Amino acid sequence: MAVAIKDMSGANRPHELTLSPLVALLLLVNGGVVVRAIRENGQRLARRRTVPRGLLHVGLWLYAAACALLLITATSTAIEMFLAR
Repeated sequence: MAVAIKDMSGANRPHELTLSPLVALLLLVNGGVVVRAIRENGQRLARRRTVPRGLLHVGLWLYAAACALLLITATSTAIEMFLAR
């Protein structure tokens, strides 16, 4: 996420990513890790419900949503860059 945010802040327009192919690839890998973390935490949460585990689960879902939005932006910009060539 840090690479995407840094790249967005340095672009001419806020919605453009200059490193969009790299950012999209990194966010895809990150998405796989987040999905696994959500599954693992969900299994632990099902075994024993505690407030910290519940908050962690909600936080993981919020992080996954933010990453998904950045992935959509990076992917659309990468496709636009490849079609413009």
